[in-house]
Amino acid sequence: MKHRLFIIIAALAALGSMTTSCFRGDEFVAAFDGDHKTPISFNVNTSGGNVSASTKGYTTGSAATSGYTFQTGDLVSIGIKGDGSTSSRSTTEVIKQYAVAAGTGTQALTYSKDADGNTTYAFDWMGTSETITLRAWSYGNPTTPATDPVGATFTLATNQATSPTQELLYAKEVNYSYSASAQNIILYHQLSRVVVNIKGTLGTATSGSTITITGVSIGAGNIPTSATFAAPTSTNYGTWSGHSGNGTITAKSETATSGYTATYSAVILPYTFTSSQKFIVITTSNGTYAYSIAASTTFAPGSQYTFNITDLNQIDLKVTVSAWVDDSTNSQDVTFSS
Repeated sequence: MKHRLFIIIAALAALGSMTTSCFRGDEFVAAFDGDHKTPISFNVNTSGGNVSASTKGYTTGSAATSGYTFQTGDLVSIGIKGDGSTSSRSTTEVIKQYAVAAGTGTQALTYSKDADGNTTYAFDWMGTSETITLRAWSYGNPTTPATDPVGATFTLATNQATSPTQELLYAKEVNYSYSASAQNIILYHQLSRVVVNIKGTLGTATSGSTITITGVSIGAGNIPTSATFAAPTSTNYGTWSGHSGNGTITAKSETATSGYTATYSAVILPYTFTSSQKFIVITTSNGTYAYSIAASTTFAPGSQYTFNITDLNQIDLKVTVSAWVDDSTNSQDVTFSS
């Protein structure tokens, strides 16, 4: 199963007593079987998680049990429009932004502002028979844009060691009918994730001597840093095109995976390399070690690629490819050459 984020939409308020309609800001307030409308309230939830979900840092406790962690002020952009038949809501999408409370697990979303930056009103249901069309996205940070990410250029953060990693999390349009119970929207990771596990030993005459791992880079001036995002259609994962930029990603140090000296992670743009490329560069107290990937290697959105390096002098790298969460059923081994 692909790792996902859940946004839970629930109708929480009771119905009131007015029967007249009125205009409020950018939404038409319809008669609502009574007088008072029901706000659409949102929570963010992460589905069970581990190090493979901790892309942006803020890991608490063991990385093996930590999930995707939000910080106060991280924003989720939500676009809603009427379905054209069950509601007086406009069929032109309205975008509002909601702030996430800090922490893992279920976190409250609080209305923050509209797409124009002004604070007006949160989303309301317009009737008990209403069906809405909804999509959502987040960069996992306080600067998530209200502007549509579809057709826009996304630029990857190249220094992921010292700051939260910017992602693109996206849920394609889905229809939701009014309900007093919670309804779930699933946000999918649209980037790829790389994890590097390293043992600080050498398979030479110095075998068994521990060395210090001081840093890991992904690429060496050859990693695409920008691309254009297209919305998902038949699957929950979009496509990327127009890759540009030749950069190097500074990976983030994680709590070391059990049995390894160091663990590093980074997110990259989904991409197919057309030629052999230097891909992992490890800086140590004993020098620098570089490993290449083979031509035609593809990194897919929502997938994690785990490189286990047990001997810094090894010739072949074996990478485990899985969903962006532990998923032994769908994992497979692919051999990359160094």
